[in-house]
Amino acid sequence: MPGRLAKGATLAAVLVAIAIAFADSSIVVIALPDVLRRFDASITSVAWVVTAYNLALALGALTLVALGARAAPARLLRAGIVLFAASSLAAGAAPDLWFLVSARAVQGIGGALLLAGSLAAVRSLSSERGAALWAGAGLFGAALGPAAGGLLTELFSWRAIFYAQAPLAALALVAGGRRT
Repeated sequence: MPGRLAKGATLAAVLVAIAIAFADSSIVVIALPDVLRRFDASITSVAWVVTAYNLALALGALTLVALGARAAPARLLRAGIVLFAASSLAAGAAPDLWFLVSARAVQGIGGALLLAGSLAAVRSLSSERGAALWAGAGLFGAALGPAAGGLLTELFSWRAIFYAQAPLAALALVAGGRRT
């Protein structure tokens, strides 16, 4: 039973990381007016906060598909989680807009690695339901992103969006240990 419980906890943590990576494509949208005011920037410049993540995620995913199965999924997952969590903290501490945009681009690369490695991890942890669970976590994250970003911005600040993501993503790394 303890092995089954650990496996379930690992699966849940990986699904949370997947949801966060998908949520991140839209989580800052509601916070953009606050970012605009904080950095006294143009709307076009602030739009790069969202665009940088999505562009890096898409290009990273395309690159990983082109490379095929050369990299071990577990390594991709772990590297993606570390990069995503570290760049989330950097984004939260951003001293200026272009640092934030850069951190978001790195976050997108981390998200691409995380997502590329996570499907195999979810499949190994849940066998026949793996693809459905992965897709469900992504759908949940994408739907939750704007609401979560709005709530964190309203309660704290736009920086809280990034500070909240880092430990949640890192939870998958800790829970996974050697299982993923």
